[in-house]
Amino acid sequence: MIKTDILIIGAGIIGASIARECSKYQLDVIVLDKNNEAAQETSKANSGIVHAGYDPLPGTLKAKLNKRGSELYRELHQVIDIPYEPIGSLVLARNEDEKLVLNHLYLTGLENGVTDLHMLDADQTRELEPQVSDAVVASLHAPGAAIICPFNATFAFLESAMLNGVAFYPRQEVKRIRKEHSGFLVETKDQTYHCLVLINAAGAMTGALAKELGDSLLSTHIRRGEYRVLDLSERVHYHQVLFQLPSKYSKGILVTPTVHGNVLLGPTSILQDSKQDTSVTAEGLEEVDSQLSRLIRKVRLDKTIRVFTGLRSTSETGDFDIRRGESGAYHLNGIDSPGLASAPAIAEYVLNMIRQEHQLIEKTDFIPERRGITLYKDLPHEEQLALMRQNPDYGDVVCRCEDITLADIKQAIEHGATTIGGVKRRVRPGSGRCQGGFCEHRVLQILAQELGVGIEEIEKERPGSWMVIK
Repeated sequence: MIKTDILIIGAGIIGASIARECSKYQLDVIVLDKNNEAAQETSKANSGIVHAGYDPLPGTLKAKLNKRGSELYRELHQVIDIPYEPIGSLVLARNEDEKLVLNHLYLTGLENGVTDLHMLDADQTRELEPQVSDAVVASLHAPGAAIICPFNATFAFLESAMLNGVAFYPRQEVKRIRKEHSGFLVETKDQTYHCLVLINAAGAMTGALAKELGDSLLSTHIRRGEYRVLDLSERVHYHQVLFQLPSKYSKGILVTPTVHGNVLLGPTSILQDSKQDTSVTAEGLEEVDSQLSRLIRKVRLDKTIRVFTGLRSTSETGDFDIRRGESGAYHLNGIDSPGLASAPAIAEYVLNMIRQEHQLIEKTDFIPERRGITLYKDLPHEEQLALMRQNPDYGDVVCRCEDITLADIKQAIEHGATTIGGVKRRVRPGSGRCQGGFCEHRVLQILAQELGVGIEEIEKERPGSWMVIK
């Protein structure tokens, strides 16, 4: 049995950010995840936007935590090295009725404390984004919105936590969980954990784990969101995040650049029963494509290099459901958009809840900074030449679409990558036009060599996704 003060179930952006916040205190902390690596569920498949905070209903947790999270990222992205670009966003209106709704959104933002908002006319809108649809008559400009890499943000929070003593155990799917007089017992297939404080950040499975403890949460449902990813060549045409007017359940089909230089189109917002089905459907892509003309004049759909689906769990009220259950466990339920933007604020919020029940003593040796991986292609030329002289791995280009070297891939493995997808998310081989057609076999070989295992033991993503079968 492994004993710890705090046990966090789930290594997505929420669990990872809470882990880092916990690591500021004199606590033994463990993070469990059922997958091979962190960020293999919702945190790897979303729009990657730090929303400004004008959309949530005033007075809700979403309104409070979105604004605070957006503020925290402005400093945190430098401290723990998260890819982040404050490019701003535009919500577009196409007629006078929509302008009235846009004005209401502006007033909502002010009520939420988001003061850096501007109502723009059609000409002002096109000065910022020349590609917008000819039907656009006005927009709401939020300069404080930003784009971020959601999976590298998760890695950054988790690696920072681990640098400060947090232990991360992947491949630990919870099989049984129960309350004891002295805390909680959590059983996986090969280990038992005892903790004083249990934090349930298991995403779509949060409700099931809470039910096992006898805790009541708001009911949730699963929404699927389907996306297109456009080639790097299209990034030059888009400068802001472009939104339609939001609905009750979704921010609608959007267009956003990514920090890696691609463009995302989507997502849909379709109810489904399955908590695992991430298949892409023709109907979903048709819905994405049919709504793009509301935002931009012309889209090069022939520049699509990938399609994917992400899932999010939405509560019955539409607000975050963050609570201490009857058992004493802390549950993070219904964390959909703006969950990514709110993550560091959610971590603060949860620690404040715990502080009401437990004495927390700050560390005097907390290490705030964490450095990520700087890709060889992003270094100054003179530094590239010097590194190549020192280490020939920097001259071995494995992924030609993204100019990723053998040295980059080895760094990804040093930072915790054990799967094809884990390497891809950290340093991007397989993210270009060929989608791994020419480099994936080499990544497989490099992983096997660096981890000291046979290629038949390397998985693409989740447990059981073997690349090679004997």
